[in-house]
Formats: sequence, C-alpha cells, structure tokens
Amino acid sequence: MRGDTPLTPSQLTPTLVKQGEIMDGEPLFPGDSDLDQLYRIQQIIGPLLPEHEELFKRNPQNTGITFNFKDPMTLAARQETTLDI
Repeated sequence: MRGDTPLTPSQLTPTLVKQGEIMDGEPLFPGDSDLDQLYRIQQIIGPLLPEHEELFKRNPQNTGITFNFKDPMTLAARQETTLDI
C-alpha cells in the first residue's frame, strides 16, 4: 500500500475497525466463537450478501444455523457506551 494510492473498501474496513478498537481499547466485534462474532458483525452492518450467505450455507459445519436478529444496533449506539460522544 502506497500513500498516493487510494484505499479500496477491503483495505479501508480493517483500518477503520482497528482505529475504533484503539479508541476504546475493546474489540469492535467481540465474540465467544466464530459464529458469535459473525452474528455481532451482521447485527451492526446488516446481513451477509447473498453470495456470502451461499458460501456460509455450503460449509457442512453450518448446517441448520440461521441468524435471527432481534435487536439491530448501529455502530454509533455501540460506541456510545464506551466513548463520550
């Protein structure tokens, strides 16, 4: 990555996540397992894209697993509890 080259979304997202974690010292998307972390990510940014959902369902370890979001949350709401906004 060079300073004169614009960042792509796939490069920018991890950068912003790390920045958020540095600000409050907590993981942005904590989870007790891979599935819990994936649930928490989707709770804030929305459901998987159809092609990612298809890949998720193809994995035999994920048979019968669905994500039911009862309380969607915005990133701002999550950060309000840890930062003085």
